[in-house]
Amino acid sequence: MSIYFDNAATTELDPRVKDALISHLDVYGNSSSLHKLGRDAKFLLNEARRNVAAFIGADESEIVFTPSASAANNLVLKSFEHIISSDIEHPSVDEIVENKFRPSEVLGAITPDTELVSMMYVNNETGEILPVEELLSERPEGVLVHIDAVQAIGAIDIDVRKLNVDFLSLSLHKIHGLKGVGALYIKKGHHLKTLIAGGGQESGLISGTQDVVGIYASTLALESLPKLGLKAKLIEELNKNEIEFELNSSENSVEKTVNLRLAGVKNDRLLANLDLEEIYISAGSACSAGALKASRVLKNMGLSDVAASESIRISFSKYNTDAEVVEFVKKLKKIISRMRGN
Repeated sequence: MSIYFDNAATTELDPRVKDALISHLDVYGNSSSLHKLGRDAKFLLNEARRNVAAFIGADESEIVFTPSASAANNLVLKSFEHIISSDIEHPSVDEIVENKFRPSEVLGAITPDTELVSMMYVNNETGEILPVEELLSERPEGVLVHIDAVQAIGAIDIDVRKLNVDFLSLSLHKIHGLKGVGALYIKKGHHLKTLIAGGGQESGLISGTQDVVGIYASTLALESLPKLGLKAKLIEELNKNEIEFELNSSENSVEKTVNLRLAGVKNDRLLANLDLEEIYISAGSACSAGALKASRVLKNMGLSDVAASESIRISFSKYNTDAEVVEFVKKLKKIISRMRGN
């Protein structure tokens, strides 16, 4: 049995996406062209924009498609000067923003010079829910807020009007769509600087001929996104099998992502052993030049290098089952027992 528990990294394609991709491959016109083939492509692109807008409670005119959520984040961040963020953000934010604070300290760190606050809704390594709603409700007047909602979609209901957020980034390959399809919500009245100059596509912000069929097909994954996870089942099985572990995620985390430490078990060796069993998870760390290094996020949360190097991330999707969790823990027990020398 092959088991895929690395859904925070990317996800299996939804059958709707596959079917739409295949059935619309003959829509090859450029959506900027005025002839019928161009209009056919434009129709699909408009449908896709409506799909995303409806899902988050926005107007279709407020949706811009991007090559990725990283591009969406960059588009927002590179439009402002004084920005603050949390110290556990995705690299596409962390590498741009200089002023970083603990998530609970971000609101209090806002100064009169602050133009924008950028914060992820759900952390990609731990599943931790950050204090986004508090930030949005208590921010000083005039301060704009950007939310990276990549890991929140499918875990938390999102309504941009209720949140009163200014910018919100999404990535559709995290929710069973295709890679290369990101989206950015831009509240009406806000303006950003052009990130990619050219033909003026996507409101002149991200130029380049759009992958119309890929974008349209990917948005169909939004039609079936139940909020579910197997965290409770995983913890139950770990305890039942008497596997010693420490949770790196607090109770204030989503159901689909679990980050835990297995003391005395190096995550790179564990991943290699699980790979041989056709079980695929992730280390709670970034990958650099093919080698694991201690996770910046976990270290900023207070974990030591050793603890971070013994941490793993297990992330679920709507296609995972209780049976897979049982099988995973069964094989995990054998592997870590061997690695711990028990």
